[in-house]
Amino acid sequence: MNLIDFDLEFLKNYDFIIGVDEVGRGCLAGCVVAGAINFEPKTLKQNWLSEINDSKKLNFTKRQSLSDKLKENCFYALGEASVAEINEIGILNATFLAMRKAIEQLLSKINPTEKHKYLILVDGNLKIRQLKLPQKTVIKGDSQSLHIAAASILAKVYRDNLMIDLSTQEDFKHFNWQKNKGYGTKEHQEAIINYGSTKLHRPKFIRKLIPDSLNNEIKLFEL
Repeated sequence: MNLIDFDLEFLKNYDFIIGVDEVGRGCLAGCVVAGAINFEPKTLKQNWLSEINDSKKLNFTKRQSLSDKLKENCFYALGEASVAEINEIGILNATFLAMRKAIEQLLSKINPTEKHKYLILVDGNLKIRQLKLPQKTVIKGDSQSLHIAAASILAKVYRDNLMIDLSTQEDFKHFNWQKNKGYGTKEHQEAIINYGSTKLHRPKFIRKLIPDSLNNEIKLFEL
């Protein structure tokens, strides 16, 4: 099924739709980032949209290229929830927080009137908490919806580049974030055991994903 065709079904009943998706939810380190995007009707006719897909199925170069095109041709916004916010309210609520931030910024750019009917397509099976706007969840949405897939590309490119930049700083040089982007690879876990955690690691995630027998060997940095 064509991603564009899926979204056009919703545009029959709405003036416009917004796609939203997050990246970084399962990482051991770093913020969680949400992307939100809206396509103008003229943009939906461009040929390069056929290249849009789930960001995880695209290589680094293709994601970066598509992200640049999306930024040039669409209304978009990005929202972050920091490690401190993740630690305070939990990863699920932090994910919803990042999504709300992205959507609120995007709506300020679109500036819809009360007469406009719009729908927010959310990846997954949970609607965004504390968001009193029309929403529809789409399981595996980044492989079904053009808007959700595009939002995932924007969010992933932004977060990946952020983790790459952070990996050059002295405090974080041992963790190879330029490669693992903060996810819990074996190499990343071993680095945490050897060097301790940093202010950008998520203490609860470390305790959960690393075997109990090793937790007492880790110097956890608590915010």
